[in-house]
Amino acid sequence: MGPYSLVKHPPYTSVALLVLPWMGFLFNTWLGAVIGIVLYIASRRFAAAEETALSKTFGVRWNEYCSRVKIPWA
Repeated sequence: MGPYSLVKHPPYTSVALLVLPWMGFLFNTWLGAVIGIVLYIASRRFAAAEETALSKTFGVRWNEYCSRVKIPWA
């Protein structure tokens, strides 16, 4: 079994919670933080369909990965 992951969807979580808000801070506006929050909520809305597709594609390997994730909802 390989190393664990902190969140189940690292690219979505990092863009929504790190990249976009910091862009807002760099440009001295809260718009980046607002966009980050909205993007994160939208990604959670579509996560179930994506996880179903990933489960069908990767099968047991996807289930093993999910069991190693520390924060499964992110």
